[in-house]
Amino acid sequence: MSHVFGISNIFESTPIVGTTTAVLANSVLHRMTVLGTKNDFPLNLGVTMACVPSEETAKIDHKYALITIASTHQPNPTVVFEAEASSNEDLTWRNKFSTYNSANLDSEGVLQVAGQPYLFVSQSYPVIELLRDNAEHLNTDILQQPLIDGEQYKLTKQVMGTCCATLRTKLLNKVSTCDLNNFSVQIHSLGNKDWNNLTANDEIVWRNCPDSPDNEELINAHLQNLMKRHFS
Repeated sequence: MSHVFGISNIFESTPIVGTTTAVLANSVLHRMTVLGTKNDFPLNLGVTMACVPSEETAKIDHKYALITIASTHQPNPTVVFEAEASSNEDLTWRNKFSTYNSANLDSEGVLQVAGQPYLFVSQSYPVIELLRDNAEHLNTDILQQPLIDGEQYKLTKQVMGTCCATLRTKLLNKVSTCDLNNFSVQIHSLGNKDWNNLTANDEIVWRNCPDSPDNEELINAHLQNLMKRHFS
């Protein structure tokens, strides 16, 4: 698990449920690798994964994260998702500020002052990093400003709004987060065909009942036996 999530210090120790849930809720997915597949079912099957884009297209124009071939064992790893190389700089930034997303950027680590044109932000707030990295362009260095109580910087709401908009446009909208607490895997017939409503023209019928294509009773009996079998 530590190799997948990259947070071994949390998951290899005795984890606190609230801590692990919070970490997984704001995850940035770098790569998803399926170590191997085995499909003993007599048809190709589509696999979808929550949090993973479905990019593999079947002939009937449905998309899946992965398609497994009928009666086949694939022991080799398959990368089903990988972040674009162009987003590596963005991912580095996100690693530094892993608790922030578009929804909480205006509130996490921010102290609002009602009726005033300014507010206070934590010195570890992402906007401070943005201002520091662009000190030359702005002709001012945020780090030269006094820290309030040794912890917070004072910013105008206008500067705050401009910086948050920039972060959303240039960063947060490019590298989306996902909630891995909701990660799940589902297997589908290609085309998402309802297996309880099959006809003689469906692939599962003519592939597995070649000797009785027009005998509905024999087809149903064969399919019932097929569905009761355990496949891996």
